[in-house]
Amino acid sequence: IEGAPQTGVFMYVSDRPDGGFRPAGDEVVMGSDTNAYTCRIVQGKDGRDRLLTWLFEAEGRDGFAGVIDTPYLVSYNNDGSIELEREAY
Repeated sequence: IEGAPQTGVFMYVSDRPDGGFRPAGDEVVMGSDTNAYTCRIVQGKDGRDRLLTWLFEAEGRDGFAGVIDTPYLVSYNNDGSIELEREAY
């Protein structure tokens, strides 16, 4: 919901794997409406980055699901923000 406060997944970046981490902007990467509770960008075998998300709830699951959702292809903008495109399978 544009302009409304949201919980969700924020993106933090670092120059090193062991930190220090800093927010990569003010925006929520995945809003509360997605049921995502965490995510990670990984590189696929084809060299393209993908965002994997773990979900609180999923169809056919009672209570906490903890499942990985369909990946999103990641594109990087010049300002450091990212754009996501649901990968088709």
